[in-house]
Amino acid sequence: MAFAFVTLVTSDAYLPGALVVASALRDLHSTPAEPPEVDYRTVCLVTPETVDVKAIKLLRRTFDVVIGVEVIAVDQSEGLQLLGRPDLHTVLTKLHMLRLTQFERIIFLDADVLPLRPMSHLFNIPHDFAAVPDVGWPDIFNSGVMVFTPGQDKFDEVMNLVHSKGSWDGGDQGVLNEWRGDRWHRLSFKYNTTPTAAYTYAPAYERFGSSITAIHFIGANKPWSSIPFRAPGSKTSHASSSAPQSYGYGDLIDRWFSVYDRHFRPIDVAHERQADVQKYASAWDDEVQGQTTSGVLSLEELKRLAIEGVGSSGIVGQALTKGEGEYYTLPLDGRVDLMRPRPPPKVVVDRPSSPPASTSYNIPMLHLN
Repeated sequence: MAFAFVTLVTSDAYLPGALVVASALRDLHSTPAEPPEVDYRTVCLVTPETVDVKAIKLLRRTFDVVIGVEVIAVDQSEGLQLLGRPDLHTVLTKLHMLRLTQFERIIFLDADVLPLRPMSHLFNIPHDFAAVPDVGWPDIFNSGVMVFTPGQDKFDEVMNLVHSKGSWDGGDQGVLNEWRGDRWHRLSFKYNTTPTAAYTYAPAYERFGSSITAIHFIGANKPWSSIPFRAPGSKTSHASSSAPQSYGYGDLIDRWFSVYDRHFRPIDVAHERQADVQKYASAWDDEVQGQTTSGVLSLEELKRLAIEGVGSSGIVGQALTKGEGEYYTLPLDGRVDLMRPRPPPKVVVDRPSSPPASTSYNIPMLHLN
């Protein structure tokens, strides 16, 4: 059976999150898998049109497979404004996950999800589509963690909905819920726990915290926002090492950074001062734009791959260097590249000018006796 954890990167801003998703999964799952866990591949969907070449190279070093896809963006600004998240205008790109028919089952994780416990056993649940109820409106599911069987027909159905009805929240969650209706299996909240800095339900965390499998850092503020100003190995929480595992918001941020620092930022990394504010380097800071090593795609190669497609570029869709993941593109049907077609030019119709409104008026006749 072919199983895959899949995430999505449509901007450089989400690169740290995606790297932590793959690294945390690798830390938590043994190889080969021990039942009830199963073997899987890690896959990252990426949009070469909007993601820097250095980010794609780092994703290839971290994921088993990186797949280039086209941005799916529909003008649904009203719904995103209501959500307070106008930055999510490209989230419909997530729908490409339904096209990954080379995998029998997929677990999709948003790039702001942090796995805390093994979760590959979810591949074996006997349901076509499963997700966790949304904390804001539990009658619908949150699209940050989903387990499903992919299919081209399913992608076509959802895209037909996008073009006919749009998405009532402006993003992928609205249209996916419209598509599934009540045809989805409800997973435990522990698989997609959504704490915020403003509110946590302390008694529930005390009772169920040890079973939390994945944390979802919803909202505009992400753990990695403080990377430049947080020293490697530092802690937000002041709990003593002898205290039981805490699930306060600061503790969860610390757990995200423990994965990030371990894999992408050594403790003794050099730093520089600027305006008396310490800024700390990340794994990719020393790389030069366009620099390439043996077998790694250069900037020009990636651009050619994105524009011309695999078949015409001469770059095959396979791993080119030991230790790097496979890279290939998945254009939409009928297309050969990943660049969004330009919108047709607006046709300006010259309308004949209307004659000026008459300002004349009839002078009333005066009858003098």
